[in-house]
Amino acid sequence: FVGRIAADEFVVILPGRTAEEADSIARRLHHTVSSECSIEGVVFAPSISTGISLFPDNGLDSETLLRHAGLAALQSKRRGRGQISFFSEHMNKALRERVSMESCLRDSVLSRELHLNFQPQIHLRDKGLYGVEALARWTHPQFGIVPPDRFIPLAEECGLIRDVSRLVVEEACRNLEEWRRQGIVVPSVSLNLSPSDFHSKELPEMLIRILTRHSLKPTDLVIEITEGILLDDSPATMETVMAVRKAGFRLSMDDFGTGYSSLSYLRRLPVT
Repeated sequence: FVGRIAADEFVVILPGRTAEEADSIARRLHHTVSSECSIEGVVFAPSISTGISLFPDNGLDSETLLRHAGLAALQSKRRGRGQISFFSEHMNKALRERVSMESCLRDSVLSRELHLNFQPQIHLRDKGLYGVEALARWTHPQFGIVPPDRFIPLAEECGLIRDVSRLVVEEACRNLEEWRRQGIVVPSVSLNLSPSDFHSKELPEMLIRILTRHSLKPTDLVIEITEGILLDDSPATMETVMAVRKAGFRLSMDDFGTGYSSLSYLRRLPVT
């Protein structure tokens, strides 16, 4: 039995089948669906991600079985499209932890519990301070020290990344203002922004507002962008990048060479 339950989600019910048979049928489905097809002269090669739950091991009712199959399908997507995953209790535990961590991250952003560490950048020519890089850190009573490579992707997935970025910019500017008030010479602060931050045309205005509040100017900040921005083919994104540069902010490419690494795309970016 096959049914459509959402725009691009289908459920297949296989009565009286073993796990091995379910896996075999899923592989046949993948092979059939991924065959190339032509629509109005354009050739497409579709792919599907499949999750499998088994009765009675993974649930005694249809709602539980469907939810667990959905979790397994989500796992397949995260592993890369075209995968097949069987539900496991480990997935259930991981999801509960993720939901809990998402809720805690929301609370931490609202209560401004995220903090910054500052890493000095030293000029090799004269060993003087070239600037500092602001690094977002999160320490939580339940989860302990949560590394950025864990909470930043989570913030992007659940729509919190702009709030996190705003908090990072605000804290970086506040610290720079305080250092200068104390007579400590820090030429500039570098900070990371997510590629999704550049989806908003209001980004330059937001940056200027925070700078003005702390009596700073655009050249006091270096905005670090990652290679993910190179993969964004939206013209609006590149317009925002150009607008940030035109407003006087310096741009720096962070972690170049670890991902997409396109020199031709790099030449299009107004990095300083």
